[in-house]
Amino acid sequence: MRQEMELIQRQRVRSLIGKVLLIRTQHKRKWIWEKIKSSHWWDNVVPTFDDDRWLEHFRMRKGTFDFICRRVEVILSPCPTPVIPNRKLPVSKIVAVALFKVAHVAEYKVVRNLFGVHKSTVHNCLYSFCLALTHLFEEEYISMPFEEKACEIANYFGCKTNIPLVTPS
Repeated sequence: MRQEMELIQRQRVRSLIGKVLLIRTQHKRKWIWEKIKSSHWWDNVVPTFDDDRWLEHFRMRKGTFDFICRRVEVILSPCPTPVIPNRKLPVSKIVAVALFKVAHVAEYKVVRNLFGVHKSTVHNCLYSFCLALTHLFEEEYISMPFEEKACEIANYFGCKTNIPLVTPS
């Protein structure tokens, strides 16, 4: 009698384990980077923009956008992401993501939804674009003032804000 009870219990446990395994194999797990994202806005709507719409959405005209893309292409040329080696973002999309994020001070998820990328990709685009800009345009467009000009700026700022002793080091 006792052996029969143990046999019935083993059969129930095996049956339960079988059901659990069946459920696990039927439930297909989707990872976050596998989820389908829509880049309809970037792929289909943005190409129809005229210069005024470009100015509204990216705070620059299409010609300026193309100029920046050509200049930063050397640094931002498509390369595989560490997670998915076959995925490559074009330079124009990297620049557009970064410019849209900065132009609208939008949350990462808003930019993510418009461009069909992940939130971390938005961050990576912004970071790499800023590094590329400072590297390429630093000598041409960004200049540090000499000491006399720095003192003049500090004095002006001190008078304007009533915060004294803001001087260059």
